[in-house]
Amino acid sequence: MLKWFYDNKRHLLTEQFIQYGITYGFAKADIRRFLADAPNNAPVKFSDFNVQDFMEWIVSIRKEDGSTPTYSTYNCHRAGLFNLFRDYKQDIAPLQSELKTHFRGLQRTKTQALANGEGRVKIGKDALEFALYKSLCLLLMKSAKPDYVFTHCFMTYCWNLMCRAGNMTSICWSHLEWRNDALGIYFAHMKNDQLGQRPRDPRHIYANPIIPEICPILSLGIYMLTIPILPGNTQLFPGGNQYDRFRKVLVRLLNTVEGSAELRARGMTTDDIGTHSCRKGATTYVSSGSTAAPPSTAVHLRAGWALGGVQDRYLRYEAAGDQYCGRTVTGLPMTQPEFAILPPHFQQRSSLIDTMIRTCFPSLPSCAVQVAEFALASVVWHVEFLEQTLPPNHRLFFTPIFRDREQLMELKSLVTCRLNSPGDTIVATGVPPHISILQHMYSLAKNVNDVFARFTINSSTC
Repeated sequence: MLKWFYDNKRHLLTEQFIQYGITYGFAKADIRRFLADAPNNAPVKFSDFNVQDFMEWIVSIRKEDGSTPTYSTYNCHRAGLFNLFRDYKQDIAPLQSELKTHFRGLQRTKTQALANGEGRVKIGKDALEFALYKSLCLLLMKSAKPDYVFTHCFMTYCWNLMCRAGNMTSICWSHLEWRNDALGIYFAHMKNDQLGQRPRDPRHIYANPIIPEICPILSLGIYMLTIPILPGNTQLFPGGNQYDRFRKVLVRLLNTVEGSAELRARGMTTDDIGTHSCRKGATTYVSSGSTAAPPSTAVHLRAGWALGGVQDRYLRYEAAGDQYCGRTVTGLPMTQPEFAILPPHFQQRSSLIDTMIRTCFPSLPSCAVQVAEFALASVVWHVEFLEQTLPPNHRLFFTPIFRDREQLMELKSLVTCRLNSPGDTIVATGVPPHISILQHMYSLAKNVNDVFARFTINSSTC
């Protein structure tokens, strides 16, 4: 807006802002630096500013292809104007009523244009379908690029946590905790909880050994093994702007031959998918992807949505509901006994396991040692899948665990992955009643088949 005002309505800008722009430029970063001094050195002559000036800029906005943006984009710019007035301690109340009237007219105009077939009917990015999510994860795995390893891990956790992509960048190692058969992750800060006043309950993340390409525990294991954890690093995804990194790699992936083919098969384009598509897709899949979906309260709380009214005071977090959400969103089969499968885990303690954890993760924070153990077990369990799927030059195959084949096979003999059995050190959590009934039915059917087979053999020998 300020750059447009400089080009078209310079009389509304203060002299210090004009001189700053001439000296340093009007790029977003330059303007942001000037505004950082608020409430000093205002860029606009607020006393001369009127709604008509703002609306002239609003209707002039165009996207890169020359089309007009959506109404939600206009709303964001209006919110930006309100924020500018607040930052410089100016009263916007006299302009609010007129702005509201203009925006109602703008909304009617946009709605009529859509009804006439102009522009995109859908608002925002599309939800990422589960099938497309699987395909993209597999494409990411088939590349040896470090950025793709990072993006695979970032995407699988964004999906499983059902969170905004921006929240992923604030996850620290101390926010991770292994809880029985699942990885628990805590959020200290969210968009609708700026002061951190909401209860901090863990989101449970489950392994999916049935569809390894979307298994978040396997993805974390590959990420930890191939991208070194530097001493003093507290964040899971350290770096200046990991959200932007994820966004750029996602766009790059969608523009590949394979990515474009996946989109075309669904009648989509690269513009239909964005960073928010994971959150939309995951919440949709959990709440509506099955006729036996988890409770809506558990889904809302996991997604970080306010329930509204007295519900926020009376409907509280309970681990069982979130665990059911966690098993569902990770993609375990909701109509099969394998929904209750345990993660790949070491059956017994061994000095070899401790040695490999220290060797593979030398700078790992002590709070994440148990997480590393299950991540390592998942990598070892899936070794055949990884060797068939990952390219030969992938970083994973040059890590200490893959350098000694004999040692790798010895580790694999210590790993198991199956349904719960009596005496196990971990038990399956988040399992709904219908899955328990299915397990008993399958067991009964197996016993009947065994009896029938023995009866057939005995009859044939008589």
